[in-house]
Amino acid sequence: MMPKPRGLGGVVDSLYVLREKRLALNREADEIKEREAKLREQLFALMTEANTHAARGAIANASRYPKTIAIVKDPKKFLQYVLKEDDLELISVSARLEACQERWESKLIVPGVVPDSITKLSLTKLKSKK
Repeated sequence: MMPKPRGLGGVVDSLYVLREKRLALNREADEIKEREAKLREQLFALMTEANTHAARGAIANASRYPKTIAIVKDPKKFLQYVLKEDDLELISVSARLEACQERWESKLIVPGVVPDSITKLSLTKLKSKK
């Protein structure tokens, strides 16, 4: 456990060090995720080639199974249906910030959406003294 930082500068430095540790772990996790995806593709190919839906190793089992997913092929028809049936449960709602900002900059109103502001934090490493 890290000691509690003292003063404003100590908190800034501690936050920076902790964030760098997390980012390093994220990079490592991304590399592992990429290797995992390649092995998953290899396993699917081998199972397809062997015409099997299940396989077993010394420590794990694997099985392929169908799963239903929803693909919106005609967004306009889909949204018309959602609005006609008043069934908002079928969609997740969030506004695309970039599209809204373009309209707001053009002095247009996006009904049902309002701009808001949050406070963000910028954290950058100081240049080393020579």
